Amino acid sequence: MPVGAALPIVQSCEATACAYNGEHHCHAAAITIGDSGTAPCETFMSADLRGGVDSGDAQVGACKQAACVHNENLECTAEEISVDTSGASAVCLTYAPR
Repeated sequence: MPVGAALPIVQSCEATACAYNGEHHCHAAAITIGDSGTAPCETFMSADLRGGVDSGDAQVGACKQAACVHNENLECTAEEISVDTSGASAVCLTYAPR
């Protein structure tokens, strides 16, 4: 992804227990996808508080999932991603192994 290119947006998020989730949308300014086998959203935080920004779309700021077809130099190249819950965590549904 070239420097200055638009970051992928988080199109939908079903992790409703996350402090950044509001009406199935992520309100974090940017999220990080981790490098475990499940491609976890490392920004996920279960809390009674609600946080984040009210306007705009959350973006994928970093992706540590080097084994994903959408990953180039640890940056996500997908146009958008979706996030859902898996047990007690949130995962990137757009993850696809190479």
